[in-house]
Amino acid sequence: MPKPIVVSVYNFKGGVGKTTASYNIAYILSQVLKLRVLLVDADPQDNLTGLIKAEDFIDIEKAKAYDQQAKEQEQKGKFITLGNLFSDILNNKQPQSLDRAGKVELTQVHDYANLFLLPGDNATGKLDRKISMGIEGSAMSLDLPGYISNLLREVGRLNNIDIIVVDLNPGFGDFNCSMMMGADYFVVPFCAEYSSLQAMQSLQRTIPEWYESFHQEDYRRSELGLVKTVPKFLGAFPQKVQIRKRPNESIDEMIQACGTWVKCIYEEADKFVEILREMVVSIRGREERVSMLSDAFNLNKFVGIRDFASTGMDVQASGRPISDLKYPHRHLKDKEEGGIRTVPLGSDKRDKKKQAFGAFKRVIGECFKNLTKEDLDLLEGPGNPFAIRVNLFSHIAENVDTKEYLPLPQTPVHEEQDEHWYDRLEIDRLLTHYFREDATVFRAGAVSLEEMNNDPFIHAIQDMHTRVALNEGITRGVLPINLRGNHWVLLYFLFPTGANDRAEIYYFDPFEEEMPPRMGAILAQFYKDKAPTILEGRVQEDGYNCGPWVVEAARAMAINGALPERGFDIHACREEHRGVVQAIASQAQSEKKRSKKRKATTDEPEVGEQEKKQRKRAKTSQPPAGASAGGFFSSSPPSSQAPLPSQASHPVHRRGGKR
Repeated sequence: MPKPIVVSVYNFKGGVGKTTASYNIAYILSQVLKLRVLLVDADPQDNLTGLIKAEDFIDIEKAKAYDQQAKEQEQKGKFITLGNLFSDILNNKQPQSLDRAGKVELTQVHDYANLFLLPGDNATGKLDRKISMGIEGSAMSLDLPGYISNLLREVGRLNNIDIIVVDLNPGFGDFNCSMMMGADYFVVPFCAEYSSLQAMQSLQRTIPEWYESFHQEDYRRSELGLVKTVPKFLGAFPQKVQIRKRPNESIDEMIQACGTWVKCIYEEADKFVEILREMVVSIRGREERVSMLSDAFNLNKFVGIRDFASTGMDVQASGRPISDLKYPHRHLKDKEEGGIRTVPLGSDKRDKKKQAFGAFKRVIGECFKNLTKEDLDLLEGPGNPFAIRVNLFSHIAENVDTKEYLPLPQTPVHEEQDEHWYDRLEIDRLLTHYFREDATVFRAGAVSLEEMNNDPFIHAIQDMHTRVALNEGITRGVLPINLRGNHWVLLYFLFPTGANDRAEIYYFDPFEEEMPPRMGAILAQFYKDKAPTILEGRVQEDGYNCGPWVVEAARAMAINGALPERGFDIHACREEHRGVVQAIASQAQSEKKRSKKRKATTDEPEVGEQEKKQRKRAKTSQPPAGASAGGFFSSSPPSSQAPLPSQASHPVHRRGGKR
């Protein structure tokens, strides 16, 4: 079979996202295009290895164990890291053949079919000096510059690899020179900043100099060290792009906050392209003309891949690329005792994942169209090892939704109210308001998980069953429970109509799929063998707060016996809840002021405790001014005269379990 195509990802400027780009490009090539792809971590900092194999570097002990395993495997004649593969050079031995490639055991990247990793090793940082001796013409090291890339190609060939993606370190070292000059193609990610502008200018000088120095001694090298390919430039693309909006501008007039830098860097890239189109180099005093572009090269100028670091996804912790739409990345919220708290991704964060996936697809499609005709024919020809249909790179470039690619403005988010935690008082006030005139629903006061073994929870359950036994017409009950922080769940009770019937209990958690074992054990003791029915969980789609979901679930279950329809506008519910709570608080404040005024202007005697309770019940039994009783699910406009919850019309999403 043909030797694999080698693509180096390089920029001498650090922090531009080379590792991120390498991982996402390799992921899409292997998972979307179904190629066998080998990722090579050629950066002595081992960032790519640490990202993919995060579990092996979670602490110092595991990291030491990983290094020890690599050494033990090398002693057994098996190479699992780049340092193992090049250990002969590192130990000052002369390379004799490419046979070492047959001893390499590649690491499969997670459960991704066709995607493999050759982990990095900080020992490769010592290769620069040894390779430089070969570049300078030392007889002992003459073959080393070409041997490095030829050995990697042989590893790919023996493992049926189609494309090798090499993540290079930032810098101008001779190891980078060898990996760049020994590659078939290279791409340049950059950031919209002045240092990236300088880096693009430096490449205009560095690449021709590297080519000259790398090939000066070719006439003295053996086949082991000869490199017969000329690297071709595929393109450059900006990453970590940020978007801002000028005042009074529409979405269609969005501008790029760093668009000026991107434009300036692409102007330097145009100059770089002209240099690569026909380089004049001097080899052994003889001028040669070399082109590092394919015949049909076109420098595609991308708007950019937006800065996804601000999403706070646990890419580092999970070791999964952001382009993996199937993996349930989580949103890093804050640190707390014992670790970092995470929540599921909200809809806006999932949209950003799709944008990242679309952006990298576009980069691959446009850049890989710049392959030479021979390599494109190889990819598209019948019977080739890639098994790819015709003109595949053009296809994926032309079939990317612009909305997935362009860095669009963020979907408006309601950060203030989304981040606001619903406390116990707010939950109680909201449920009291929504069920104030429905005598068939018993609303128990909110409790915390820590209180479930104590009086508040027991008293709430006993009070509910006592009211049912007294035949007060109660048929349903709701009990909100706080598990931790802003994590609320709901117990919903459906009481029997017959004397011998038993209550049905339903459990709803908008955040997780299973009931905490502790809660299950407590309920099992109280209800003996009557286990709650677990309603479908994890309906929360914004990653912020369970409180509004629990309130709306209680209303929907009490009215329709089913959870609310998935995808309803929770932001509108939050707005309504805030209005209800503010109206109640305002009413209470007004009543307090009136009470003080009466005391100051009349001889009214001190109000007794019993009368205070009666007044409080009277206040909470009246709808606050301007608050809606029907809520989000009501077909009537919000008003103080809206229909009762039992009269409202809910969209219903039928779930499993009894109703």
